Amino acid sequence: PTKISRVTMIIVIAGCVLALIMFVLIVCKNKQTAQMKLSEICHRVDIESPDNDVPIHPSMLNISFAQLLEVRDDAERLFKEKGEDFDTKTLRDVNKALIIPVCQQTKTSYALSKNPNGLKMQVFVSHSWDEPFGAFVDSIETAFQSSLVKPNLWICAFGLLQGSPEEIKGQLGLDETPLDQSPFVQALKKADRYLVVRNNKTDLCERVWCICEIMFAKKFALIPVKTQIVGPNTFEHSAVSCTDAKAFDINDKAKILKELLRDHDYSEIDEYITKFRSFSLGQMIK
Repeated sequence: PTKISRVTMIIVIAGCVLALIMFVLIVCKNKQTAQMKLSEICHRVDIESPDNDVPIHPSMLNISFAQLLEVRDDAERLFKEKGEDFDTKTLRDVNKALIIPVCQQTKTSYALSKNPNGLKMQVFVSHSWDEPFGAFVDSIETAFQSSLVKPNLWICAFGLLQGSPEEIKGQLGLDETPLDQSPFVQALKKADRYLVVRNNKTDLCERVWCICEIMFAKKFALIPVKTQIVGPNTFEHSAVSCTDAKAFDINDKAKILKELLRDHDYSEIDEYITKFRSFSLGQMIK
């Protein structure tokens, strides 16, 4: 049999060792890459991971003023390309066309998809989903047209992961979570200012969630000094009792009224909402 020289054996062994080292390096690099991707995804969707065990507070789920204008411009362009009248499109239409697709693709809220670390809130916005979206944004522009620095905005459509009713309900947790622990109330409590955006299509004060926000804004001393109201005064003289208020989910209404009535009676809530609706804000200071 032919004898293998010592030099040949050394070369073979060195080659094997080098191949083993390269294999280990490739495995380690792939593992590190996977861990980095996992950490990034977990951070964006607010899931606890080894690198991010502190969930983002609901008050950080904001979009910037510029990002809101960007959504308006994107929506207007999209609907015009489809031959549809943008001026008639509500927030529900924009949610379906633009916001939900982003949420489903990124598996997180629109706000976090744009701002993975969250944004500090300045303004909490109360409004109606049935308002013309263009007019809604125009009203917000009017509210801050003289502000040198435009605020970050908490708007529920952007702050919550949009999708199926089950996904929304899971985030609100109304079945088992106290109302003051809902993302709406937690965010409102951290607000610097409270902005109410009215519209000429629907009465905000006949929606139970808007009533809820108004009553908690009162509790957190945002009304009247830190409150701003914009938009048309179409429903100034309307009168709707909180017992007749509307809600997308009837269970939401039952939960909200049950908790509000622990601290107020029906007539007290109705009287306060009537004053709020008609701008008698000075009379509401107690």
